[in-house]
Amino acid sequence: MKIEPELYARLIKACEIQQHREGQLARILIEWALPYYERARSVEALDAIEPFVPTGRISRETQEVLFTAVRAILDRAPSTVIEDVVRKITQYAGKYAEEI
Repeated sequence: MKIEPELYARLIKACEIQQHREGQLARILIEWALPYYERARSVEALDAIEPFVPTGRISRETQEVLFTAVRAILDRAPSTVIEDVVRKITQYAGKYAEEI
């Protein structure tokens, strides 16, 4: 698989932050992205798909606000802020995943 050098560097940095091996993180990302790709049926259509996870706990509007906020952070925030957000979300996920 060919990956642009800049994208590969971002993958390596994410691996270091999350302490994953390259293949492990790539598998996680592919498993997460594949349902969106299959629903879109083309790479071009992926841009039009908004992430939405059906749940009875929160509304679609609340999810859209969350995803919009995260996108804004990823697009505009300094890398230190992004790393802090990743750490905090990972901590919350670990805490609440244990309760399920």
